[in-house]
Parts: sequence; C-alpha cells; structure tokens
Amino acid sequence: MLKPLVKIQNDALRLCIGAMPSTWVVCLQHACNEMPLFIRHKLLCLKYKAHLLTFSDHPCMSLIEDCWQERFPDTSDYCSFNMFTKTELTHLNLTVETLQISNIPTWLLRIPTVDLTLLHFVHQTRSVFIAPVFVSHLHDMYDQFVKIYTDGSKTLTKAGCGIYVADKPQVFNCN
Repeated sequence: MLKPLVKIQNDALRLCIGAMPSTWVVCLQHACNEMPLFIRHKLLCLKYKAHLLTFSDHPCMSLIEDCWQERFPDTSDYCSFNMFTKTELTHLNLTVETLQISNIPTWLLRIPTVDLTLLHFVHQTRSVFIAPVFVSHLHDMYDQFVKIYTDGSKTLTKAGCGIYVADKPQVFNCN
C-alpha cells in the first residue's frame, strides 16, 4: 500500500534538493529531515489510537475493538487497525492510559495568584543572596500551605522533571 507513495516521496525529495538519481534514499531523508513513510504511518496510527482511547463514545471506536475477522482472517496477511496498533504498542513497550479530565469548564476555574515578591526584591536590591529572604518570606506568608517544589529540564533526546512535596514522603514517576 505504501510502495507507490514511497517512490513518489523519493522522487520529490531528489527534486527538492537537486540530488543525483544514485543518491541513497536514507541520505535524502536525512538531508530533508523526513522520516521514512512506514515509520510515519506507524506514528500516525498510534497517535490516532491514543486519540480514540480518550473518548468513550467516539463513532470510530469499533476500529480498536476486537472483532471476529481478527480471529478468523480471510488471508494470512490480514491485519486490522486494531491488530496493527496492538502489536506496535507491544513492540515499543508502550501503554496508553486514559486521563480523567475535570468536568469543570476552564472559564469557571479560578485564576491562580502568583507571588512576585522575591522577583521584585531581586530587581530592587540587585542581590544574589536571596535564600534567607526566601525562607523568611515562605515562613511569614505561606506557613499554613502545603509546599510543592517543581523543576524540569530537557536535552535534545530526553526530558525530566522533579517534584518535591514538603512533609509528604511520596515518590512520583514520569515515564
């Protein structure tokens, strides 16, 4: 099914960058920052399945449900959308979990108040030693609140985050 499209894509990539007919396809794809079509096809299928799993009453829900054709296929190379995405999720060790979204409309949510006292202190005093001021401000203003500290960082290939809830020994994983 993808073979005619692969030929068209390869010819288009050669035309776009003015490559010779003998240039390897992998080099063309790398130079144009294009992924091979079979990988793009897998990606789009998995994204669509994840999209379908977020709904309980989607009209296309039957695509990801088991059906009798999967157990008794007409041909040996039969592969439904459901079978394809199941095997891909298994090979990639991925699990799809449905997130519970709040029923409260976003326009009814209260806008959080952000305390910029420390930022103003740094701008006014040009001091780099704000740790004592931070501890004092935290104790004076927010002693009755639960303190949650977060941080995040990313590189070209990975991302990570840290969450620390003061006085609550809990571990959070971000997979």
